[in-house]
Amino acid sequence: MAGAAPAGEREACIIDIGRCTEEQDGEQDAGGSALDANSENSALLSIDRRDPELNRLVQLRDGAAVELSKGNRAESETVQVNPIEIEAERLLEIDNDPKLKRVLQEWEKLFKVESLRVEKITARAIVVKNELYQLVGFYSVFQGVVLTAVAQTNLIKCSQSWGPAALSVLASIATLAGVCNKLNSYNKVKRTLKKATNDLKALQTRILSLKKSGKAFKFPQPTEMRRKSQGLELLYLWTAVSSLLLFSVITLASCLVVLCQRPSS
Repeated sequence: MAGAAPAGEREACIIDIGRCTEEQDGEQDAGGSALDANSENSALLSIDRRDPELNRLVQLRDGAAVELSKGNRAESETVQVNPIEIEAERLLEIDNDPKLKRVLQEWEKLFKVESLRVEKITARAIVVKNELYQLVGFYSVFQGVVLTAVAQTNLIKCSQSWGPAALSVLASIATLAGVCNKLNSYNKVKRTLKKATNDLKALQTRILSLKKSGKAFKFPQPTEMRRKSQGLELLYLWTAVSSLLLFSVITLASCLVVLCQRPSS
């Protein structure tokens, strides 16, 4: 019987078990014995059953094969996860639950209604803003016309300056009242729009959460809305009023100076 194979040949046998099996079969045929070449484990053990180094290499190979098999199986399971399929399962859970199904239908209807409401409020805010700009524009044009007429005419004397001054003051009062009214309307519309937008976003979040969670959905607790300070709105109002007052005073003073300091003809 041939002696034990060297360590290098044993390691090579583990890698190429078919070749070693053929060589071992040749040796056994010469001595009159036969070996089962179809069994990989029998071939390995037939090389040297009592060699601890060979046993260690076989165990390492088997362990690596097991770990590789586990890794491939876990990767296969991970790849098989389909978000669309999960979403379909959640929707099926909702459809099988009468309560969740009814809630989802009502929320989707409410979402459409609130979306239209936000669009209308946005259009209303744009209209009010344009009206405010037009009012200020008309006032500026009127004051410019009065000042130009005073500067170019020679028929109005200083004693008659009360006429243009009265027109300028009345126009300023009417414009200030209109600007304050439009600003208040615009601020109210903006507050309504902000609240409607926040409600719409919260409703959309609930709908998405329900579709994602399915029967595990937890209804949110109602929260109390805190009223924010209106300091910024008051700042805008006083800024606009102060600017209009300053413009009116400058226009009125210009009319008086032009009429009263004009050289007599």
